[in-house]
Amino acid sequence: MPPNCCKLVGNFPISTDKCFTSINVSSSTESSLLETELIVGPTIGTVSVTGFAHNDIHVGCPGRANVQIPWVRKWDCDNNVVYFIPQGEGRSTVFGDIENRASLHRVIGSYRIVNASSSSGPAALYTDEIQTDGYGLTYTGGPISFTTSPDGVTWDGEGLGLGIGTMYLQNFSIEFTPGEIPVASYSFVFVGSL
Repeated sequence: MPPNCCKLVGNFPISTDKCFTSINVSSSTESSLLETELIVGPTIGTVSVTGFAHNDIHVGCPGRANVQIPWVRKWDCDNNVVYFIPQGEGRSTVFGDIENRASLHRVIGSYRIVNASSSSGPAALYTDEIQTDGYGLTYTGGPISFTTSPDGVTWDGEGLGLGIGTMYLQNFSIEFTPGEIPVASYSFVFVGSL
């Protein structure tokens, strides 16, 4: 009989129709030593999930989209409460063929991106596309669609089997690679036990 640490990923207690391919959770308790007194703060965790945008193979040119949402974290030590304060919709980027699944809210600039290497021989393909930078992003694919706002983006972890409460989206990216199903990646932060 294998020990309890050997768990099959197929038995992970997930109960959602969203197509996740990986889930990673980690946490850390903040602390500091002030002269001889140990000050223990909140436990802050991160959840990273990836999943398929849809079930179809991407047949267009390469593409990607991403957004980084900044949060300021404040700990009210008197009441033992952590506040996540959004700092806008976040810097975002779209590039190449994104199947009309992502759009910037405000465009700040566009420029040419070239990626060419002959290390695989002279018949290797190269990329020559326009990248557009902006603020804010709407994403309409799976497994989690969202629209950024000045209040940030939150998620309750519906069906993940984690039971950790409200999660705050920090980073999102999606890659569209020809011949593959597009994969979306999300990184959330949350408050653990206090």
